[in-house]
Amino acid sequence: MRVGENVELPLKQKDLSKGRRRELVADALESVGLTEAAGAYPWQLSGGMQQRVAIARALAYEPEVLLMDEPFAAVDAQTRADLEDLVRGCGGSAASRSCSSRTTSTRPCTWASAWSCCPRPRPSSRSS
Repeated sequence: MRVGENVELPLKQKDLSKGRRRELVADALESVGLTEAAGAYPWQLSGGMQQRVAIARALAYEPEVLLMDEPFAAVDAQTRADLEDLVRGCGGSAASRSCSSRTTSTRPCTWASAWSCCPRPRPSSRSS
């Protein structure tokens, strides 16, 4: 399965025309800077590019809530900054209303939300 097909796969569960699915895929791949990779196979991409495909797949679906687990772990610093901007706006889509990310890095936590929950040495305690 090629990158474009991979991003389109979850959209097949929605009641969308093929043209609309292709439009969403193209927009999502463009938003993560992978327009030229639509015809590539995932094994032909770097780890960071594969991570961006996963983010594009999530954004293309236009979810009401976007939950991410270490979304920037495999990308370089410049790509990370670009993706942070993208995700901060939840893809720039009004359909994506809420975005939540779990990370072990404090930097994304500080820009991403009005509040952050940071783990303490004792798992039963919490700091906000």
